[in-house]
Amino acid sequence: MKPEDKEFYECLKINKVFGIDLFTLPVEMDLKFVKHIQQITRQNPNLRKKKILFLSHPQFKYHEKNILLYLNRKFKQCDCYHIDHADYSLKLKLDNVRYISKAEIFRSSYDYVIVNKGWSFLSRYISKIRSNTFYVFFLNSDAMALERDPKILQRILKADKKITYFNLFKNTLYNIYRPDPSIKMTAAINWPPSLDVFLKGPGDFLFDFLFMGGGARDYKFLYENQDLFQGKKVIVTHCDAAEHHPDKNNRDFDRNYDHKYLGLLSKIGNFICLNRINENFYCKLLLYSRITMCLFRKIISTDSTCISDAIWYGKPVITTRVEATEHLKDYAFFVENAQDIRLVIEKLEDPKYYRKVTERIQKYAREEYNIFNLLKLIK
Repeated sequence: MKPEDKEFYECLKINKVFGIDLFTLPVEMDLKFVKHIQQITRQNPNLRKKKILFLSHPQFKYHEKNILLYLNRKFKQCDCYHIDHADYSLKLKLDNVRYISKAEIFRSSYDYVIVNKGWSFLSRYISKIRSNTFYVFFLNSDAMALERDPKILQRILKADKKITYFNLFKNTLYNIYRPDPSIKMTAAINWPPSLDVFLKGPGDFLFDFLFMGGGARDYKFLYENQDLFQGKKVIVTHCDAAEHHPDKNNRDFDRNYDHKYLGLLSKIGNFICLNRINENFYCKLLLYSRITMCLFRKIISTDSTCISDAIWYGKPVITTRVEATEHLKDYAFFVENAQDIRLVIEKLEDPKYYRKVTERIQKYAREEYNIFNLLKLIK
C-alpha cells in the first residue's frame, strides 16, 4: 500500500467515527504574523548584495521553508543544497532561490553559509566550500552524530573558517549533552516547530483532545483513565511509532506494550488511534483540537517536537515532568496522576482562563521558538 493510500485510510477513520472530513477542513494564513516576518526581512538592506548557501536536510522541511522565505528576501542570491533524501523536500519556488548540486557548490563562492543538520557533510567538505563565514544550526540529531564520530567536530574546528553555532534545542544541549568546550553557542531557542508556522487557528474546535503519540508514551495510563474523557472526541496520533523506533534495550517489550494498549484504546467509541500521517493532516488535527496531551512513561532526554508544535499554536499542553520538558514548567501543565489531569481539565473549561493560557503560551513560543528571530542575528 502506498503511503498516501495509508494516510487516506487513517483520515477515513475520523470521518467514519466523528463525521469530520479532514480533507476538506479549511486552514487560513495568519496574515498578521506574515507581515511581522516581512518586516524582519526588510532590516539590514546591505545583505541584498550578498550571496548565501543554505545546506538543508529535508527531514526538517518546514525549517527549510521558514529559512528560505527569510533568505530569499534578505539576500541577492540564495543557493540551496539538499544534503540527503531530496525527494522528501518541499523545493520551494522562490525568486532568489535555486536548488543546486554538490558539484555546483564547489564551483561557486559565497559570503555566508547556513548549515541545518549537516555536521557530517560539513566536516567532509568545509575546506572545499569557498566562504569564510559559516552559521551552523545545532540539532538533536547532530549531537548523536558527534557521539558516534567525535572526529567530526575536530575536522570542522581545524578548517580555519569563521563558524558561529546556533543551538536549536537548548534544553537537551545544556542539561544532557556536553559539547566540546571549544564550541561557543551564541544563541539558543527551544526546538522550533516542525509544522507550517504561518497558519491561523480556527475559531471552533472539532476535537477535544489530541494525544501526541510516539516513543515511550503512556498509553496504559490513557486507557486506565478513559473515564476522564467520557463523551469527548479524542485523537491519538503516531500510533505506529514503536514499529519505527523500538526500544533499543528491550525491543519486544516496547512493541508489545504499545500494541496492547493501543488495541484497547481503539475499541473505545470516542477514541481514534491514527498511524503516521503527513504534516498537513497532522497540522489540521492540531489546529482543530482544544487541548493537547503528551504523557511519557519513562525518562525522555530530548526535546519533543510535538510539544513545540502545540505551544506555537497556543494549545494547552498536559504533559509529564521529565528533563526534556523542564524548561516549560511555567507554561505547560505537569501532571502525575488522574486527579491532576481532572483538575487541569476543569480549569480549562472556563473560557476566560483557557484564553489567558493560550495567549500566554503562544507569546512565549513565538518569542523563544521563533527561528526568524534567530536568523536576525546573522549580519
